[in-house]
Amino acid sequence: MINKEKKRMRFFRVNLAAAFALACDTICVGTMHISMIESKLVYYSLGIIDEKLTVSDEKWLFDYGIDGTIHLPGTDKFLGIDDQGGFILVTQPHAGFLLLASPDSNCRSTLVYDGEAFFRLNNDNLISHAQDDRGVQILVTFEDIIQRC
Repeated sequence: MINKEKKRMRFFRVNLAAAFALACDTICVGTMHISMIESKLVYYSLGIIDEKLTVSDEKWLFDYGIDGTIHLPGTDKFLGIDDQGGFILVTQPHAGFLLLASPDSNCRSTLVYDGEAFFRLNNDNLISHAQDDRGVQILVTFEDIIQRC
């Protein structure tokens, strides 16, 4: 019974996000996951914990905007970068994100920020834009759930 209710609520959230996206300047609504660590193909969902982008057990929805922003549906928060290069939630739109469609797309795109497609997965499972020796190099994939690609 609980799983049925969770599925119903997830379906409602997806439909609500899709309706909102179509009414605004959102290009697509989707989930994000780590698709590669170093040179190994993987699949680790990404979400928000304590206002930071991190590996998550659940799939989270994100809106990609026509202005190069990533918005967290149902909030007034956007994905941004802190002083150390970590991806965090911020209240002002933070442009600079780009989705590059894969040749074998299936409505999947590589997330790029400020011209850089490779990010870092730090030891605390947080995602960083910093190009230093902390953590391992990763690719992040955005998967459009409305599939208008």
